[in-house]
Amino acid sequence: MSILVCDGISLSYGTKEIIRNISFSINEGAKLGIIGVNGAGKSTLASIIAGRITPTSGNVYIPSDVSVGMLAQHNEGEFENKTLYDFALSAFSGLLETEKRLDTLLSKIPENPSLAGEYERLRHDFEIRGGNEYKTRVKSMLSRFGFDSEKWDTPASLLSGGQKTRLALASLLVSGKDIFILDEPTNHLDEDTTRWLEEFVSQSPKTFIIISHDRYFLDKATTETLEIENLTATKYTGSYSAFKEKKKQLREIQQKHYELQQREIKRLEVFIETQRRWGQERNFITIASRQKAIDRMEKVERPKAGPKKINISIHTTASSFSVLSVRGLSKSYGDNKLFDNLSFEITKGEKAVIIGANGCGKSTLLKIINGIAEPDKGVCEPGYSQVVGYYDQEVMLLNDENTVIEELIEADNSLLPAQARNILASYGFYGDDAFKKVINLSGGERARLSIAKLVLKKVTFLILDEPTNHLDIPSKEVFEEALLNFEGTVLAVSHDRYFIKTIATRIIEIDKEGYENGYFDFKGNYELFLQKRQKIPPAVSNDKTKSSRGEYEAEKKARSRKRLREKRFGFLSEEIPRLEERLKILEKEYSEYSADYVKLGALYEEITGIKAQLDSLYDEYLTLEENCE
Repeated sequence: MSILVCDGISLSYGTKEIIRNISFSINEGAKLGIIGVNGAGKSTLASIIAGRITPTSGNVYIPSDVSVGMLAQHNEGEFENKTLYDFALSAFSGLLETEKRLDTLLSKIPENPSLAGEYERLRHDFEIRGGNEYKTRVKSMLSRFGFDSEKWDTPASLLSGGQKTRLALASLLVSGKDIFILDEPTNHLDEDTTRWLEEFVSQSPKTFIIISHDRYFLDKATTETLEIENLTATKYTGSYSAFKEKKKQLREIQQKHYELQQREIKRLEVFIETQRRWGQERNFITIASRQKAIDRMEKVERPKAGPKKINISIHTTASSFSVLSVRGLSKSYGDNKLFDNLSFEITKGEKAVIIGANGCGKSTLLKIINGIAEPDKGVCEPGYSQVVGYYDQEVMLLNDENTVIEELIEADNSLLPAQARNILASYGFYGDDAFKKVINLSGGERARLSIAKLVLKKVTFLILDEPTNHLDIPSKEVFEEALLNFEGTVLAVSHDRYFIKTIATRIIEIDKEGYENGYFDFKGNYELFLQKRQKIPPAVSNDKTKSSRGEYEAEKKARSRKRLREKRFGFLSEEIPRLEERLKILEKEYSEYSADYVKLGALYEEITGIKAQLDSLYDEYLTLEENCE
């Protein structure tokens, strides 16, 4: 059953077409990924579906009882005058209003017993809609997205951009909408949370529409793909990788059919021309017959060209086999130890990727290797005759007074303007974009221009910090292909799992808590790495003769506290349902009393007390649940 139908959706601003005649439908429970180059109209289409933009023509059909929620990339105004917790709760504005109304009715019933019926009806509806557990669900979701309870009173407007995105996503996912529209949901998420989101989306019975450049996420979370290209859209069955293969096959089939038909038309046209030259009367009947055959053909269109794909070569020169030697490297900031005694050797031709949680020291390590930061101890030595090209997503060395094309030609003055414009097009600079001043570029455009410059240098060793962050999918694939064909060596930091899967021949994961020596150095591809890594928690010695008396006592107390927590958790698991059942009985009894005001007052006091007790127990239960996992 279709839960959403888009019929002939078009949008124009004056003479500028944004999208044209887009039609598709999705069934309930579908997981649809929307892809396309930057500026293709993906976010515009999503906003039209969500009802935030009115199309120039066409209609969106969604059943009246189906609710839609959207995570947009820009939603600054929504955070004003709310705490972090209040913002998350705003997903349940209807339940909040109902709860206030129930409290008002409850306080007025002793004076006006006729309100008991309304109270009972409203309370029943409140329970059916999840009123008894929505706050617990919100708190659990906030914790899942990294917001500890001590931060819940923080004004939401003071959060960073990444924190606001995570908060908006947490609030939306807990809301229970029927259709979720997520625009770049994995931006600002760490690897663990991204994996959790993949699992959540794939197992949810709800319908999801997801715009993303994260191809690995799309592969894991989506089952259908809508590609917006040349203003129109085509829907494919399957996730991103399946779409990519199907599109290639369909283009090849369509091209073959087009060529065969053109060959047949040419044959008939040559036959007609020959008959005309003979000029005999009987030949005119044959000519008309062949012309009708051409006219009756259902013409096969030539496959439309997609965004122009440029084959970029990263130039290199001869270099030594040993590229980099890192021995006993350590770095701390105050009490925060990033890594300790880190050692590895990089040799010619390797494509090594450093991964790890946010804040583990990945970018700091690259800065040390590139001589921008100093280690606390250890040695970091490049090999003989290495020419290093370094991309830092935070520091991009660009001349603000240049145009985009001037900046590129300065990096390689052998480039002709036409060649430079072709290269710029592969990084999303089309038409007049080539003549923009660098000072007027967005952060993403500056990043793309920096990478475009970098690949032109004759380097032997590329050091890259999050190189795909601001690239759309076609540009990522061009860059990945260039790295695969690069005969030199690559050392990159990345959270883009598809990028890692595509280029990595070696993976170094930094995790001071997950591995005994603080890191895991694996030679092999990403899929094999995921199978082989085994994170081991730090060992705790059970040998009392070797541990000090203080350490033993601390361990003993920790075990005792753990037993008490588990015992308390078990008690709450039974006590909360008992109190909830008692509350239902009391509220029913309260709604049926009409004469004994003394009894009503006593019931009111007990109901209020149980509600307060449950609120406290819910908080305690949530905390214990996390500690007992």
